[in-house]
Amino acid sequence: MSLFIFSFYFLCLVCFGLYIFTRKTNTPPEGSNDAEFVSFRNSYLIVYTLGMAGDWLQGPYVYALYEHYGMSKRDIEFLFVAGFGASMLFGTIVGSIADKYGRRKNCIIYGIVYGLTCITKHFNNFWVLLIGRLLGGTATSILWSGFESWLVHEHHSRGYSEHQLEETFNLAIFFNSIGAIASGLVSQYAVDWFGFVAPSTAPCWCCWPWLPSPGCAGQRIMATPVLNSGPTSLLHGMRCALTAKCSAWASLRPCSRAACTALCWSGPRP
Repeated sequence: MSLFIFSFYFLCLVCFGLYIFTRKTNTPPEGSNDAEFVSFRNSYLIVYTLGMAGDWLQGPYVYALYEHYGMSKRDIEFLFVAGFGASMLFGTIVGSIADKYGRRKNCIIYGIVYGLTCITKHFNNFWVLLIGRLLGGTATSILWSGFESWLVHEHHSRGYSEHQLEETFNLAIFFNSIGAIASGLVSQYAVDWFGFVAPSTAPCWCCWPWLPSPGCAGQRIMATPVLNSGPTSLLHGMRCALTAKCSAWASLRPCSRAACTALCWSGPRP
């Protein structure tokens, strides 16, 4: 057994022990054992973890896949910039779209768009891959904001306490970390067995909760209609987002370093 594998399993045991220890020493928040709240929390955690796992699965091997397709370094760089650019542009308006058309629909759109992103990875064509990068940047913008905004709104609308919300976020971060580690291992085995395109196929299975099949986890978590508040039209929402962006840029212009940092982090990882 290599030192890396030994260290990995050893650290997993240490982290698991620390998790059990902290769970025993911390007092659970009031109402955390309520059956209705537990069902609501678990439904969210299942779908959120699957959504994040779908992103973690293909992330490590996107560059390797493009190299496998024979893409030049310049083309690969352009594809990655396109993905980040899509996050920068569409990330500013996905919140307004959710306010106008519903956070539930926003989360469902993520599953559909991300599934299409994974499909494009199966084509050795620059323009198809470029479309996939644009879709992936848009989907990831929804992933890193849409689910949590839905949770906060629905949590408060059901009258749950702030301590219960804190517990849900703590568990979401924990399972997201576990999912990231497990996704890395699954991706490695998938590449070893089926090639570099396999990690782009696996996330499609993580999109199944958004399919309209009766009784699936995605339908349970997205079943409750969500009240919307915000811009009265999509155009107004885009105008508000662009106005806020311009105001932020005007504030950052005097400091070039801060402006460069804002550009680098203006969108989540596609």
